Amino acid sequence: MVFFDTCVWIELLGVSSPITEKEETKARLVSQLLLESVKKNETIVTFSNQILELISATLKIKMREYNRYAKENGKKGVSNLKEFRKTREYQDAKLLCKSICDDIKHFAKSEGNFEFSFDGLLNNLDIADINDSIYYQFCEKNNCNLYTFDYDLLQIDNKSLVIHLQQNDNR
Repeated sequence: MVFFDTCVWIELLGVSSPITEKEETKARLVSQLLLESVKKNETIVTFSNQILELISATLKIKMREYNRYAKENGKKGVSNLKEFRKTREYQDAKLLCKSICDDIKHFAKSEGNFEFSFDGLLNNLDIADINDSIYYQFCEKNNCNLYTFDYDLLQIDNKSLVIHLQQNDNR
């Protein structure tokens, strides 16, 4: 089994278009990762917490894009998601979130909810963000590799479950 960190799904599902060479490289890496995982018939897994984070991250990315476009055109942007919800662009972002969820359901097996250790989460709070700590616990419990671009996960990995994509782009 393999688990793709949220940053991998964001690149894979085209939440934003790659512009720089670094972004294009990331997009190629995750596309290759998905292709190889499918070819090897690996089970890609996810769970509810990750899907919630992905939806939240997508809406924030789209709000930043909205604000950048507004600024470039001399218009007022929005301060928060509550204001963003009132825009037409938010409706497009909602449709993108639905499409992302559908794509994840297609490619990944959902394990439903995951009961994580609060002690484990708190012990890693100074090293990795909350969701990364939860994802690592999930992978540890389910003995699956975690693919990421996030260096923080390498610091909590004591079982060699984390595979950093920029270090292992020849998988």
